[in-house]
Amino acid sequence: MAPRMPFPSAAHDISPMQLRHTLPALLISLAWAASPTVAQAAGMNCARAATATEKAICADPELLERDARLADTYSRMLAADASKSAAVRDAQRAWLQVRNRCGANASCLRNAYDERTATLIDQHRLAAAYQPDDTDLQAAEELKTAIAEQLKKNPEFPLENALNAFRIPDADMTAFANEPVPNSDDPAEFPRKRPKGVNEDEWRALKATDLVSESENGSSRYALIDLDGDGKRDLIIDDYIGGTGLFNYISTRRRDGGKFVDGTSVYSLNGRGANQDGTWVRLQGRVYAAYRVGYYGEDTLYLMRALKPAGKVPAVTVHYRYNLQVPKVQVSDDGKTRTTLDDKLHSALTKALPKVTVAQDRQPSMPKREPICPIPANTSEDDRDAYYGAGPGHYTIEIVADFPVQKDGVCHIGRLIDWFGGYDNKEGLAAMYSVSRPGAAENDSKTYNVTGKRTATDVSTSLKAVEGNNGI
Repeated sequence: MAPRMPFPSAAHDISPMQLRHTLPALLISLAWAASPTVAQAAGMNCARAATATEKAICADPELLERDARLADTYSRMLAADASKSAAVRDAQRAWLQVRNRCGANASCLRNAYDERTATLIDQHRLAAAYQPDDTDLQAAEELKTAIAEQLKKNPEFPLENALNAFRIPDADMTAFANEPVPNSDDPAEFPRKRPKGVNEDEWRALKATDLVSESENGSSRYALIDLDGDGKRDLIIDDYIGGTGLFNYISTRRRDGGKFVDGTSVYSLNGRGANQDGTWVRLQGRVYAAYRVGYYGEDTLYLMRALKPAGKVPAVTVHYRYNLQVPKVQVSDDGKTRTTLDDKLHSALTKALPKVTVAQDRQPSMPKREPICPIPANTSEDDRDAYYGAGPGHYTIEIVADFPVQKDGVCHIGRLIDWFGGYDNKEGLAAMYSVSRPGAAENDSKTYNVTGKRTATDVSTSLKAVEGNNGI
């Protein structure tokens, strides 16, 4: 499913086969984007510092700032959910014992404060999150009904076809981006001249708003859409953070008077190691960010109110089955080499190909595994694991299944992988099929292309926390 953003996402122009990068510091800063300064929080009273830990904190401005931030976050959490205040206090007391074991070790104290603050920020976000109302639930049902109707007409693309009917028209939004600085190698900056489609009033509000880009090389994009129905357009920001995960973080700001205020993180896109996209839609008279997270056999759309912090949200899930085939003519990645499989090999590969609807990575682990290939009696204990599967995977791929392949009368281990259900209307499912002898060196395995057409089998709604949102 192609991305449906008001602006194209750089994250989707690059191959997913790379290493992941995590951004804990960024995630914490995003969570605090709309918060008042932590300096107003009542932190440690240094006049009463008695222990080595307390004295070390008071002597270190950086630690003292962390203590103030934690105190503020702790207070916010207590105020957000009175029903959990006793549990939060108990957890804080337990954490203080952990912190005090650091003594005067500044590095240990910094880590302790960062971990506890991140935990409380996450808990506060959930406690203060918007609770879906009847209109939100009806919006999910409206989308479900549209997908079910499309399923009868085109079971290969029912979600995409239904979603397009609700997509915000281009005429209702204005998109623009940061611009390169003339004659400079500096990162791109917010436009100096009013972009086409932005009216004078919106331009004054944009210039009055602090829009410091946190993106790689200033690669930020923007869109103006009325997200809350008040007649004034709000601001969507897409920051390309990059890293090995090629992350994009999408946030919003509400128009309030002469500024755009109250930054809210909505969703993120992992362009290398996930199958995700976002579409701005209107359902039941409301605007939602329809955030799609895909896997083999499943697409889930999360309907998120763009100006509200999200907890559990209405979700619409579509399940698929696949007709997988091993092409007899195998084409290399660059398209320059074609290899025709002999009949015997092609028959063995096709016969072994499993018919699975849920990827192995997403199936509940079994209490006891059986070997895929029989283990010879003289196999050492260290070598036995090789008969249970094709080894560890990689974050950029999804292991669909490990299975036996009988080749030349010998049991081999086959592995089917895909890119989290990545699918398009021309190539269908993108998948690969590797075959190797148990315990053989990695370069002894053979890899084959697999094609697959999907058919949607059902669609359902639920209320659930957003999964796959890269830590936001």
